[in-house]
Amino acid sequence: MKTIHAYRSQTGARSLAAAVLCTAVLSTSALAAETPAAAGKHDGAPVGASTEAVKAAPDDHGRLISLVVLLREPRKLDEKSVGSLVSKALTIPLKSDTADKTFVVTKAPYYQIKLASGIYVINDIDKPYFDNVDKLAKEITDPTLSKAVTDHRAWVSVDWAGKEEPADIQAAYVDMGKIAAALAHPDALAIYSPEAGQLSPFNDSVAAMMASADPLQIFEGSDGEDETVSISDDDPQLMAAQAKARKAWPEFTKAFEAKAGKDFTVNGRIMEGDKEEHMWLTVTSIDKDKVHGTLDNAPVSLTALKLGQDLHMQISEVDDWLYIGKDEKPVGGFTRDALAHARDTASNHPR
Repeated sequence: MKTIHAYRSQTGARSLAAAVLCTAVLSTSALAAETPAAAGKHDGAPVGASTEAVKAAPDDHGRLISLVVLLREPRKLDEKSVGSLVSKALTIPLKSDTADKTFVVTKAPYYQIKLASGIYVINDIDKPYFDNVDKLAKEITDPTLSKAVTDHRAWVSVDWAGKEEPADIQAAYVDMGKIAAALAHPDALAIYSPEAGQLSPFNDSVAAMMASADPLQIFEGSDGEDETVSISDDDPQLMAAQAKARKAWPEFTKAFEAKAGKDFTVNGRIMEGDKEEHMWLTVTSIDKDKVHGTLDNAPVSLTALKLGQDLHMQISEVDDWLYIGKDEKPVGGFTRDALAHARDTASNHPR
């Protein structure tokens, strides 16, 4: 028997098709590439900023290094809230002394921040990010992401503000990911990477990955493929992965009870009549026989369920689990390779 298995909580990403990208004019950065924010500027908006975000232009290396958060409503940040948010997200103090390694310079709606990894700008814009929103939404096949594009009314972003590419691009994205994750709560709809041209739905699992040592993992495997996989329940690779996850289940419950991590999720079978899907729940509690949580996937065939709904799952039905450890790295995700293999096989041999 073939069953639908959710793939989102481990890849968390979708890609905008090239044709869609051609129709959208992207408003990415508060500064043009030829006028980057200068270190030590304290008087007003970053150099090159106008009364609204400047249309994005690649830097000298042709890269748009930015993470954009699509919001349901305008955020209305201020200097105090930005400083507090960044300080908490990166666990560092922020000062206004330019001689210090970190400082914040503000003038709404742009907030310039100097970090050890470089200089960044946070944009806080109370208008849609994409031009031609309705047309773009119609060309996105994923209903969750199409709705995110349609429903968003504002955006915030974290942009690399240097004229040249960062000396350590990974370190830059790590800082950007943590800040963007903090900016995203509580009403983010989706995360967009202008550099990759990829859009990811936002949920707690995605937030945890954004705040990890590899924030771009939310865009892994997002070449426009479906975010669900149809795979036989007796697939040997899948069965072996599920067995490994069940054997290691005590490790998950021990970590959850000790709060030795965050964003605990489980995957397992959920039934609706004669239909079934394997989906992810963000865990809220665990008792003797059941795992309780909220649905972390938009169902494909189970029409009575919806994203974010409170559900429980029998522990005996759990076939995978995942959480972010104290070192900010994912723990678990045993079935990922099996599902990726099934997905890739299906895409290489379409019916």
